Amino acid sequence: MTIDGPRCVLNENDLINRIIKPKIREIQMGSPKLLSCDVYRAMEDNLPRLVFVHYKQANKLMKVLAKHHCPKMLNHKDVELNVGAENEIEAIVKLKGGEEIGLDEWLEAKRDLIEFTYELRESSKFAKTCQSKTRNMEDDLFGCDDEILEITRYTSF
Repeated sequence: MTIDGPRCVLNENDLINRIIKPKIREIQMGSPKLLSCDVYRAMEDNLPRLVFVHYKQANKLMKVLAKHHCPKMLNHKDVELNVGAENEIEAIVKLKGGEEIGLDEWLEAKRDLIEFTYELRESSKFAKTCQSKTRNMEDDLFGCDDEILEITRYTSF
């Protein structure tokens, strides 16, 4: 890996062998493990009062909760503190032939192959269905202007 100012270049082999294959950080405990088939079945069976919120909407969620449950907190500062907000990083993957491609573009192109090859999906026979439920829910979440999705009996997953 080389870092030159805001530019970070990762060798494709290192990215795969040092980060993806050993399942470092979020890769180890991502949405397939958290939103398992059992969790979806429990949501469908019990219809809990449950809301999914894009992490960037945490302040909005805290204000709504404070308004209804803890009005004293309404005057407090936002909970968001992103110390690296101004540090734009350009993440690049360097391919074997020397060509460079943006990390987001590389991940989008390789996502399904990586999930399959390195067994990043849940290991049950329903894994594909549950993964698609998560993606459907994410589509619904990001389709909302406020990026907040309440789970009801009509939720599409």
